[in-house]
Amino acid sequence: MQRKHIGAIVGVVALALILGGITRGCSSTPPTAGSTTASVTESGSVAAVGEATPSEASSAIPAVTRKPGPKTFVMPDFSDYDETEVESWLDAHNLSVTTTFDYGEAEGSDCAENGDGVVDGQDPVAGTKLANKLSTHLVFDAYCDY
Repeated sequence: MQRKHIGAIVGVVALALILGGITRGCSSTPPTAGSTTASVTESGSVAAVGEATPSEASSAIPAVTRKPGPKTFVMPDFSDYDETEVESWLDAHNLSVTTTFDYGEAEGSDCAENGDGVVDGQDPVAGTKLANKLSTHLVFDAYCDY
């Protein structure tokens, strides 16, 4: 009976130490030179342990928190929007879709390269209910004013 209690206590202490190490390893603070780093796999095991070099510490990418968008959305009428306005609207509504702006004969012009074209056609059409995912592809026909 005492062995079961001692085994349970040792297991709880070991779990606390492991979780404490994982919590410290998942800090949003970039590693500093000479600090020890570890990767934890989805199963919770440690995949690698090593020293962070100064170049790794300075090239750390900060985490970006973004509110998840809706599962679906209704395609608005983007007629007369420019490319920047379309992209801004999609970002403001937290939509993760792919877009293509077709400039036709103006492709490669300064207008097209700068994204200054004005939308005069779109596929899918306004009013279509769409899934909010990267496989949803929006195509915009655009023309240049200059």
